[in-house]
Amino acid sequence: MKLALIAIFAATTAANAPHGQSVTGHVIAVQQTAHTVALKDAAGHTTSLVWNAATQLSGPKLAIGENATARYMVRDGKNVATSIVTTPHAVAAKPAPAKPVVVKTTPAKVTTTTTAKTGAAASKSTVAASKTTVATTTSKH
Repeated sequence: MKLALIAIFAATTAANAPHGQSVTGHVIAVQQTAHTVALKDAAGHTTSLVWNAATQLSGPKLAIGENATARYMVRDGKNVATSIVTTPHAVAAKPAPAKPVVVKTTPAKVTTTTTAKTGAAASKSTVAASKTTVATTTSKH
């Protein structure tokens, strides 16, 4: 008789263990009015949860794409969350901005001399021009 009572007590305690399970994953669905959320873990398994007024919510707003860890217990066939902690979804790092291009303009003089074939006097003209140098810097990644 004692053995039977111990077996029943153990089975009842395991079935009603508070905060007995947890799941960590990405929020793939959330319904604020229905208080439901679905998390997909790293192995690809989806866990659907419900939350209520007693559920402790912390972190950024519960939204699709966020990371979350939920502690829950099974009650009446539903996964009832006791706490849900959200963290922002990791965003891929942006590449470093390109280094600025430096354009440097320096004045220069160009002198041309022309001589006519008929023996006429040579003419000389000076034209102002500019020399443009473009320098870019690169960074090693």
